[in-house]
Amino acid sequence: WVEHHKVRRIVPIELADATLSLDPEAIYMVTGASGGIGQHTVRWLVSCGAKRLLLIARHMAEQTIPGVEIFIHAIDVSDGAQLQK
Repeated sequence: WVEHHKVRRIVPIELADATLSLDPEAIYMVTGASGGIGQHTVRWLVSCGAKRLLLIARHMAEQTIPGVEIFIHAIDVSDGAQLQK
């Protein structure tokens, strides 16, 4: 038996002066990078200092961000065979 709950609305919240400083030498991976949340995550990572990104999505177009090294892989992360390549 599953109980269903409905959410009226999503309300954005402000984080209390939370700052994050990322290592510019590290590579940060974003799956689902071509979607809205993925693109928002990419912008957020860059704003926190990320300089190297690995973007993964089923269909991924070339993307450039000044000062950021971007590696793009068009794969389906739900397909284990594709991940092993």
